[in-house]
Amino acid sequence: FKSTAAKRFHKRHLSLRRRNQWFHLVDIKLFCLGLVFLLLTLEIVVLLSTLFASSETQVSADFSESNQRLRQQTAFEAQNDTAQIVPSSQSGPDLEELMKRLDSSLRPYQMEYLRTQALKAGERPPQCERMWKNPMKGYFLRGCLSDDCFTYQDFELAKQKCEADDKCGGIVSSENGHQLRKSSNPEVSTEPETAYPFKLSCAKRATPLGVWEAFSSTLKSAIEDESLRLDTSYGPAREDDSIYLSIATYRDESCPFTLKQAFERAEKPEKLFVGIVQQNCNHDCMTGTGWGNTRRWVEGNPDIDCAMEFCSHPNTKAYCDNSQIRIFRLEETQAYGPFFSRFLNSKLWRGETFYVQIDAHTEFRQNWDTSLVRQMKSTPSYPFSVISNYPPSGSPKMERYWGANTALFEGLPSALCGCRFENAGGKHKTVRLIQTSRRLSRSGHSDASIPQKSAFVAAGFFIAHGSIVDNVPFDPFMPYLFMGEEIALSVRFWTSGYDIYAPSVNVFRHEYVRKEGPKFWESVAMIFSNPGIHNALTDLIIPRVQILLGFDVGAAGRDAVVPQSVVTMSENYSVGSKRSVSDFVSTTGIHLNRLQQVSPAWCTHPGSV
Repeated sequence: FKSTAAKRFHKRHLSLRRRNQWFHLVDIKLFCLGLVFLLLTLEIVVLLSTLFASSETQVSADFSESNQRLRQQTAFEAQNDTAQIVPSSQSGPDLEELMKRLDSSLRPYQMEYLRTQALKAGERPPQCERMWKNPMKGYFLRGCLSDDCFTYQDFELAKQKCEADDKCGGIVSSENGHQLRKSSNPEVSTEPETAYPFKLSCAKRATPLGVWEAFSSTLKSAIEDESLRLDTSYGPAREDDSIYLSIATYRDESCPFTLKQAFERAEKPEKLFVGIVQQNCNHDCMTGTGWGNTRRWVEGNPDIDCAMEFCSHPNTKAYCDNSQIRIFRLEETQAYGPFFSRFLNSKLWRGETFYVQIDAHTEFRQNWDTSLVRQMKSTPSYPFSVISNYPPSGSPKMERYWGANTALFEGLPSALCGCRFENAGGKHKTVRLIQTSRRLSRSGHSDASIPQKSAFVAAGFFIAHGSIVDNVPFDPFMPYLFMGEEIALSVRFWTSGYDIYAPSVNVFRHEYVRKEGPKFWESVAMIFSNPGIHNALTDLIIPRVQILLGFDVGAAGRDAVVPQSVVTMSENYSVGSKRSVSDFVSTTGIHLNRLQQVSPAWCTHPGSV
């Protein structure tokens, strides 16, 4: 009996064992089938992405090939092929005349460099020559050039006649017309007339004070000259969700790729308009290579023309034909720094709904334009809102596809909650912003899909309503400064009533490290033949930034600034009247007495306060 029972038990146990083994085998097969299905799905996704990106790769390759081709063109071609690109309006700001006047005033300080360039090109070096000086209202010049003191009704014709006569010392203009005079020394007039001296100009040693005084006095005169129309307004902004993309590019080979991606990845490219202020070297160029102790200044190729490259491609030429590209071309000698470039950029705005400022080496997310518009309109203070941060690292030359729907996997974008005080030039200090990772407070009621408030504004990316162009005009009186732009934007925007936010979704990536290529301060040193002039100019001009925040200038404020010319027309480009500077300082956690800052919790942990 025991033997029979044991056999039955053994048989049943064996049957259960075989059945378990069968189920286990089925589980393994199902797992393998699932894994195969997953791998096939991934393969399909990769294949589709590759097919989608292939057109991008081809366009990028075409752009690179076209880059090499366009580098062979001369500077004259780059400067003259502007018919479809540069907007012409006799009623708009006369930026060309502004730059001519600045060129004339600064030329004596650049003479050594200009002579070297002429010798390289096999040309006759520039000598002392007669040049037009700044117009002087309320002054006159003695001695009519002709016996009858002939009066010209056309100012340009009068200039031509004066330039052709060695005895002409300038022009005196009044409501009756323009007369040629012998003397070039202005004297105070009792009549409402303006003197235009035409003087001999020779080389001068480039000192920081000399360069600054020449620049600031010429710029002030130009702004006050109504004939240049530099105060022309194109506001109020039209409410059609159009976007003006402001790009200041200094000898940047990434610019055409940035321009291409801006249109290629826009959901509504027909509403996109771009204004470019391009500062390029077109012949006998020098460039930088290496980093730190290995940095060298070497001969390089002429810079690529951003708009010409973009407009030469059949896939993008239509945007140029539709006048969606506006470009103002400058020479390397006319590169006066980011503050002045942004001022010129603002003069290319034509009433678009949104004003977006980026650098010329920016990568774009798919549908970046409509995403930014949605984010702006979702802010509680719209249209008095500014969205800004330091975008994550990237490059417009990358061939990767950055989809509109991948933001869910990227986490909360960074904000600008911190800053620190550091040396600027040598004697003075400025403020550098600090990128801050942030997370929503669990105890709060913040919505991650809506931009949360931030403390500061970055110069490499912000979006604002177009009204900001007229409400907070860009300050052109900070030439050659490379630091201080961001704290100046922050305090001026905020005190003018604009709330600052970080984006809820990143739509840009930024190329932060660019070791090869020229740096702005290297060009400044070369052009003025003075290796230390950039730092010295920074030291001289940075108090104009400091008086905005109220630090490092003493209780007397702007009255204590030396020389007083540094605060020329500063009342036109000062802080706003909607909120106080002291409220900005306390809100952002800045301690001016210690020159320190503590990042506020409302910024680092939105919803916690």
